[in-house]
Amino acid sequence: MKTKIREIDSAAFQLEFVRGVIDSLLHEVAVIDASGAVVAFNRRWGAFAEENGGRSDAVSAGANYLEITRVAAEAGDAYARRALDGLQAILAGRQKEFVMEYPCNAPGRERWFLMYAARAAGSSPAIVVSHTDVTERVRAQAKLGEATEQLRRVDQRKDQFLATISHELRNPLSSICNAVYVLGHEMAEAKVDGKQEKLVSLIGRQAEHLIHLVDDLLEVSRIAQGKIELKRQRIDLIDVLRHAIEMAMPKIELGGHDLRTELPSAPIELDADPVRLTQIFANLLNNAAKYMEPRGTIWMIAERRGSEAVVTVRDTGVGIPADMLPRIFDLFTQVDRSLGHSEGGLGIGLALVKDLLALHGGTIEAQSEGVGKGSTFVVRLPLTHGAHEPPGC
Repeated sequence: MKTKIREIDSAAFQLEFVRGVIDSLLHEVAVIDASGAVVAFNRRWGAFAEENGGRSDAVSAGANYLEITRVAAEAGDAYARRALDGLQAILAGRQKEFVMEYPCNAPGRERWFLMYAARAAGSSPAIVVSHTDVTERVRAQAKLGEATEQLRRVDQRKDQFLATISHELRNPLSSICNAVYVLGHEMAEAKVDGKQEKLVSLIGRQAEHLIHLVDDLLEVSRIAQGKIELKRQRIDLIDVLRHAIEMAMPKIELGGHDLRTELPSAPIELDADPVRLTQIFANLLNNAAKYMEPRGTIWMIAERRGSEAVVTVRDTGVGIPADMLPRIFDLFTQVDRSLGHSEGGLGIGLALVKDLLALHGGTIEAQSEGVGKGSTFVVRLPLTHGAHEPPGC
């Protein structure tokens, strides 16, 4: 007898414990039987309809939840239709659970809920249904979406501005360069004072520098607007690297730097735009020469690695701080390298290199052990489909 009393007490305690746990949840929870009737629910479920402008008897014990949902669906409520289809599919055994977010026009404000329904364990078909208030999350997502759209429009306006100002600057700068060229020839023939000749030469160099900056701006804006089309052809990467070296040599020699190359004798075939690739590697070499004390060393190494061509450009320059490495390829990012002889810039070059490589299906990675310890840039490009390792490799 005592054992039976203990069993009854234990069962009552377990039932009370379960009820207490369910009532403490932040979800509206109910159990619906095969006919659609509500057979059990927690306290929050009982207050659910009243809080949201509905009738409490519509969701209380004995109310037919499926029928209420069906009426709303037939009245044209798309969310009710989805819920009805989901609940019927669970009862029919076609699916185990159903999830849906839906709006609820509560008095004075709109609320959003997450509805979750799943088949309850047991011999007879039943569904556990819960509703969770996700209004704050939905509002936060909406604000994030608005902010993202606003940023997209700002970015679009920025690209349009860059394209416009670059075009507007390009024409007068070209005229200045042409005028300086003509003036320089006339001064040379007239054998004018050397000081004047130096001033004209200075104007010419600075105008050329401005043209290069404007050209980079134009390239960036074209890429952002999808206006650059690569003129792909089968090329030998080694030829491209040699052309890039020729383009960069004036700046390398001006700094008294030593360029060391390791280029394989066998071709490395790529399906790429040779002009753009030359631009990429000349930019990297110029960048190395620019951020290095006089008489530094630059290495350019090209090799095959599996299905990729890998080109490494390494220097003994001023290096890159660790906190800047993740952002070094961002547009308009400038690293304070504190070099008196540096020409400065707008922080466009490396961003342009990354974008041009992406158009080729390639990547670039920057490495540096820190300030004063040099920099390494590793470029990876896909080999031409069907290209094989040469014999002996």
